[in-house]
Amino acid sequence: MFKKGLYSIIGLTLLVSLMVWGQDTPTIDGSVSADEYAFHFSFEDINMDVYWTMTDTELYVGMSAPAAGWVSVGIRDGVPDEADENVMQGVDFVLGYIEDGTLFMRDDFGDTPFTHSADTDLGGSDDVLEAAGSEANGITTIEYKRPIDTGDEFDNPVAQGKAEVYLAHSDADDFVSVHTDRMEAVINFLTGEVIFEEEED
Repeated sequence: MFKKGLYSIIGLTLLVSLMVWGQDTPTIDGSVSADEYAFHFSFEDINMDVYWTMTDTELYVGMSAPAAGWVSVGIRDGVPDEADENVMQGVDFVLGYIEDGTLFMRDDFGDTPFTHSADTDLGGSDDVLEAAGSEANGITTIEYKRPIDTGDEFDNPVAQGKAEVYLAHSDADDFVSVHTDRMEAVINFLTGEVIFEEEED
């Protein structure tokens, strides 16, 4: 049992190391260049691109959409049962928008089935380590990095496997307006596998 577990840990460490070996971690500057991230997926149903690189301690994310307002990526801790009706509850969101050239960013947590609030308002902390964004030609692009496990009760550790991910964007420069487009997918941040679920109105 010990050897099997040890080999699993070694294998996982090697996989993570190979994923970023020979590739610098992304530069958080508000623009995404070719091959900057380990993985990229275009969610065509909502015209949103998501990029990510996962190291053993941090997750780097880039998100881009034809939105005049906020863009957001939310991560649920694991994949819930299909009958789960909590929707936003328990989802760890990072969302941001650009206004007059300035990035406004927030680390949120789903505190009810249909709302989310800033971690700092709930008694937690803002655990976005670095962020930058840009808005040009009708496209909003935001990059950020966060710890794999922040230790904050209002954040979800990034799963070393499949995780349910909520993707959304809006045309409003605020943190309260409802999304213009939204969908869910299951992403394995470690391997890059993406499984579609369903688009929400």
